[in-house]
Amino acid sequence: MEGRETMARSKRKLRLTPRLTLAAALFATAAVLCVPSVAAAASGTLSVTGPDPSVGIDVSATIVVTPADCASYGYCGWFVVLTAAPANQSCATYQSSQLVGVGPLEQTTETASQPFDALLFGQGPFDLCLFIYPPTAPGTNQLLAQTSYDPPSPTGTISSELQVNGAIGGTITVTQPYCSGCFWEATATVEDGGAACPGSPASAPVWSGPFEAASGTYSWPYSFTPDISTGTVSVCVYVEQQLVGSGTFTFPPPATPPPSGTQGRRLTLTAAKNALRQALRRKFRNAHSFTLTCTRVTATKVRCQVRFVRAGRRWAGIAVAHLSGNFIYMSAKVGPIQPTTPPPSRPAPPTPTPTPTGCYPLSNSGTCYEPGEYCRNDDHGASGVAGDGEAITCEDNDGWRWEPS
Repeated sequence: MEGRETMARSKRKLRLTPRLTLAAALFATAAVLCVPSVAAAASGTLSVTGPDPSVGIDVSATIVVTPADCASYGYCGWFVVLTAAPANQSCATYQSSQLVGVGPLEQTTETASQPFDALLFGQGPFDLCLFIYPPTAPGTNQLLAQTSYDPPSPTGTISSELQVNGAIGGTITVTQPYCSGCFWEATATVEDGGAACPGSPASAPVWSGPFEAASGTYSWPYSFTPDISTGTVSVCVYVEQQLVGSGTFTFPPPATPPPSGTQGRRLTLTAAKNALRQALRRKFRNAHSFTLTCTRVTATKVRCQVRFVRAGRRWAGIAVAHLSGNFIYMSAKVGPIQPTTPPPSRPAPPTPTPTPTGCYPLSNSGTCYEPGEYCRNDDHGASGVAGDGEAITCEDNDGWRWEPS
């Protein structure tokens, strides 16, 4: 009898805090399991008051223990534990690895209320499960109550405007309401034609934000160059593969041409070549050695023969610059040049150079000039006739060249 009273006094001094480590919780469980089992008829309820960025979520438990639960002993000693199981797992199975809270040792009957600060890791929803010790039988426990909880999802907004060189940029803002031990980042993708953003990313990101490790509201600047320069695009914002916000951007329409008979803006060859060269460099990454030979089509349209090198191969084609309002738009049709069959190793016999007739001036080697060939310094501004009889003039077009007059 004296030994039982001594054990009861030692148990009254034992108090467990709601934030126990897993090792401490298992030790507390082992201590209570040493108490002879009783017929547990206790009941309880659970409620969640919402996320708390500093401690996780606040959970309130109410437990009812009747005198009959403790009638077999001269004292009443019990405590409750809280677990967080995935929503697809039954609470009927207690798993110590899912322990998120341990209540203090109680030595009372009737009704007791206990708060828990629970940290939930991973994606929800969760089932919160409340158990009581001592068990109904050795090695078991009693499920008192359960409730479901799904942490709130992040939300986001995006602003978009046209920037220099045809880029689109602005600000992305994301509010992360709950983040317990997490590590997350925001990304953005683009849907051409203003299509609706899918629930998860369907294309490679055009922008990625920095990694964050806490809840709160974050804003970052972003910028990217779209593949199109007309129409509408949708910009989609994701956090951990989940759509949190979207926005659309519509390119300004082309300016209305001036009335007939009035002098509108004129696209110069220099401006056209500079704009086309920049656009081609953005479209064909890692290309170099650009050569543009341009001719005017109209006052607002310039057509250029394009040559450049990309990935060790020569590319060529046609690019057209069109002035509309304050913007220069490009259309291009270029591709790699197919390699030609190398000449035979045996040199061909020399072909006599025909004497040109009807063309002037002649080159230093005595041949006719053709459109696109470079001029001599003494021929700058001069006029002449090409080998095919076409009138040509030596003009400054990406270097002094003979151009059709």
